[in-house]
Amino acid sequence: MPVLCRPAVWVPENTISMDETLSMCRRLHPRHEKLPLVLRMIENTGVARRHLIQPLEQTLRHHGFEARNELYVREAQARIPAVVRQALASAGVSERDIDAIVFVSCTGFTMPPLTAWMINELGFQHDTRQIPIAQLGCAAGGAAINRAHDFCVAHPNANALIVTCEFCSLCYQPTDTDVGALLSDGLFGDAIAAAVVLGGPGDGMRLERNAAHLVPGTEDWIAYDVRATGFHFRLDKRVPGTMSMLAPALHALADAHGWDSSNLDFYIIHAGGPRILDDLSHYLGVPRGAFRHSRATLTEYGNIASAVVLDALRRQFDEGLPAGARGMLAGFGPGITAEASLGIWTTADTDGVSGANGRTTDHFPIPAPRRQCTSHPREKPRNAMTTSVVNPPKTFALGGDRVVNRLGYGAMHLTGPGFWGPPQDPQQAIRLLRRAVHEFGVNFIDTADSYGPGYNEQIIREALHPYPGDLVIATKGGMLRSGPDDWVRAEGRSPYIVALGRPDYLRQQVELSLHRLGLDRIDLYQLHRIDPSVPLEDQLGVLAELQQQGKIRHIGLSGQPEVTFEQLDEARRIVDIVAVENLYNIADRTGEPMLRHTEEQGIAFIPWFPLGHGDLVGPTGVLTRAAAKYGVTGAQLGLAWLLRRSPNVLLIPGTTSIRHLAENLEAADVQLDESQWANVEELCSRATVWRPEAAVPTQQGAAR
Repeated sequence: MPVLCRPAVWVPENTISMDETLSMCRRLHPRHEKLPLVLRMIENTGVARRHLIQPLEQTLRHHGFEARNELYVREAQARIPAVVRQALASAGVSERDIDAIVFVSCTGFTMPPLTAWMINELGFQHDTRQIPIAQLGCAAGGAAINRAHDFCVAHPNANALIVTCEFCSLCYQPTDTDVGALLSDGLFGDAIAAAVVLGGPGDGMRLERNAAHLVPGTEDWIAYDVRATGFHFRLDKRVPGTMSMLAPALHALADAHGWDSSNLDFYIIHAGGPRILDDLSHYLGVPRGAFRHSRATLTEYGNIASAVVLDALRRQFDEGLPAGARGMLAGFGPGITAEASLGIWTTADTDGVSGANGRTTDHFPIPAPRRQCTSHPREKPRNAMTTSVVNPPKTFALGGDRVVNRLGYGAMHLTGPGFWGPPQDPQQAIRLLRRAVHEFGVNFIDTADSYGPGYNEQIIREALHPYPGDLVIATKGGMLRSGPDDWVRAEGRSPYIVALGRPDYLRQQVELSLHRLGLDRIDLYQLHRIDPSVPLEDQLGVLAELQQQGKIRHIGLSGQPEVTFEQLDEARRIVDIVAVENLYNIADRTGEPMLRHTEEQGIAFIPWFPLGHGDLVGPTGVLTRAAAKYGVTGAQLGLAWLLRRSPNVLLIPGTTSIRHLAENLEAADVQLDESQWANVEELCSRATVWRPEAAVPTQQGAAR
């Protein structure tokens, strides 16, 4: 069976952020009667940043179709060779090993196609087959994979190269002011991607079966009007709702192969927009997190047309999968067309895992709609990771739309003694925050209204406002304090579970946090403690109201020591929960079941006390002693273990030292083999660690 190898992806150096896009739209269309709607739709795409083939000011000038097409050809010929060579190297082949080139683009035109130029200039054989795909838009990424698959099946042991070149910004038309055109101006980005499909054994997605489906009567929903000024993009308002029409076709593809489309190990889906991904996860019966790689592509690059599926697949390679994992890849575009394939993750030395028998290419039959998957959330699905991530990803799409670096910063320590009052050296705190964000690339900061109280949020604003567009600030509310190192304790409750969850109080605290942070909307607002004296529906209900008002983007839960399964289940019936903050570290893994459950559901898991109560990384701490032999710090070792534990783990280690901050952020580069990690875990299993429900240290087993 042919194997789709690791893709190579390139994006241009010029960028435009969401804030810049919104400002541009306001500046260019101040009197547009539907401007508020357009701005809201663009913001709802969740696209944090897009890459453009030329600077924004040049993109906004329209020099005519001829000039734009010349730019397309010039930039494509300058950029494609490096991407192609990287893809060939990843597959372990050279230009002379390629038997066919599938070239995809809908944003520029040449005749002969650029495949002819590649064959002549890049050293491919002159009998290399040329398969250009020019008019399938975003669906062409899936179509290119399927055509390469078909070619390699028809010609055993042949190899095919896929190249996609999409410069969507060259299709910008200043005279197009309908809502669909303006939305596309804030959605699409530029990219080049390439990948090899090997006819023999290889590392990657072994292609088992592919199929295509056209939704009748929708051919004008996504279209180009070709005029003297070039391609004018046309987008029908019904497009976001097309997943109800295409999901049954994906079910049918899996059914024909004897697979269950709602229970696969990985999904690589075209990220046309967040509504597309949300609807498809609903109709397939899979958690939102199943499409995390597609969401990350959308957030970081925008909709890069046919290159989306290759970039999302690249991210899956970064995360890693065990041999034998089963998955689906699908592209959607004009027609309305779906091009999808099924595959099994394989390596060159394990390429013997059998799939289903039967035809490899199908037309989708449309079955009756199927019900949502109803497996119990505690049941461990086959695709859940059991120990660690092979190559831990560096980022996570929080809530599916805010991509953050998994190593963040917990700002709690930037307060006075006992976490009370302003920091003793405010200027040092400001310097640390600025270096963290502007120099070290931290884009996820955790705080709370009870840190200071209030001073912690204020120092963040003083240091960083106006905030970078990709910075996510998470704050918390619902807990009272009366003095340094003191927490208001409600009579009859555990002294360490302190909460105030009255709706009027929570509403007040959200408004105060918005003011102190200088924000119009809080990216992540977590209920700091669940108040047992107030119905959870009331506590989260007021946060949901504030979310609908645009004052909160996402909602999470924090627990001490832990949010329970029952609380999370109840909360998710009230509002979408995107993060859970529980006690968890290498020596106290009581929270392991919750970690696995949140991983399955695509919910961020934020460990508090990720290094214990200081007892793991002190001068004689077990992690400090273990780390010495590997040339790293105890903190780096403990954080690295957490990063590889699961891809949904977000870390917020705190410090007042810039040196320690820099050291903590280097934890992502710690490399140990499996036997070394096993030794570290064994040492930590005997560590004495602190838990908040006890006043004295207790023994914690690593397997708890």
